[in-house]
Amino acid sequence: MQGLKKTTICKALWSLLLFLLPLPMLAQEKVIGKVCDETGEGMPGVSVIVKGTSQGVVTDLDGVFNITPSQRNAVLVFSFLGYVSQEKRATAGKPMNITLLEDNKSLDEVVVVGYQEVRQQHQPCRHCLTRRAQRCLGSSYLWCTRR
Repeated sequence: MQGLKKTTICKALWSLLLFLLPLPMLAQEKVIGKVCDETGEGMPGVSVIVKGTSQGVVTDLDGVFNITPSQRNAVLVFSFLGYVSQEKRATAGKPMNITLLEDNKSLDEVVVVGYQEVRQQHQPCRHCLTRRAQRCLGSSYLWCTRR
């Protein structure tokens, strides 16, 4: 009888422990916010990464992000090509509003590739060198069709 009570109590304690184990994961709070440029427009495609980890998200078309950091007091890094990266402490419960500023230094690093116009010259074949073909070598004649 006592062995049965001990077994029941052990089972109850293990069940309680397994029930309480996931609670710290539920305590993680979502961090939401919006990333804008200097004009106040939402910026799609901004990387939002938890500093020191590989956890991150990308903002949607309106610049809105939604992330659940794996650690408390996490620092979020906001980065986008051509803009100065920012680091902000995550604030759960109220939306974060981030404004990214243009990086003027990166504008100096743009490389312009030029192009050259090449005119193709007609290379006459043996057929084009005949007298009859010489008459049809006008401005509209480009290539010999008998090659």
